Amino acid sequence: MRRRDLEVSDQDDPARAVAEARESIGRQVHRWIGDLTAHINLSCACKLQQFETDLVEAILWCLVVQVKGPNKRYSDIRHDLSRVSREAIAAEKHLALLRNVLTDLPTQYAELLESNLESVERVAVSLVGKQIPWFHALSSVAATADLIAQALSGKDKGGAPKKAGVPYIDHGSDTGI
Repeated sequence: MRRRDLEVSDQDDPARAVAEARESIGRQVHRWIGDLTAHINLSCACKLQQFETDLVEAILWCLVVQVKGPNKRYSDIRHDLSRVSREAIAAEKHLALLRNVLTDLPTQYAELLESNLESVERVAVSLVGKQIPWFHALSSVAATADLIAQALSGKDKGGAPKKAGVPYIDHGSDTGI
């Protein structure tokens, strides 16, 4: 796949562009996989399939980062990712506290609360209070955001580019400088 192919793709549907890129990369990787496995020792077919999938995702990630640079500075993106991490951790803690309070309510008051809620609100309360605590996945969101932020840590350090000095000699001046 050429870099231009990704740049020209439909910008209104980035999911389709990523899916097309993933498919194209997958075809290329599938052609290379025999040569690659000769250099590494993957005996199990399931490990080979996982290796192929991971390789496609790694190449796709590199392409996405290289093809379209961000409109923001990397340090700003890193700051936003750190905020995502902090907010995800805080949301997980608050949802756990809400779950504890909801489960500690006496049955009659829990039923009274639920009977006075709209259907969307009932679903939200059910997800937090009665279902498997899915919100604990927010800690992995936080860890992933931190990992990406660390990867961006040295991208745009250094401030303004340094200017190379050019010696100035004024041959026509009377001052002799």
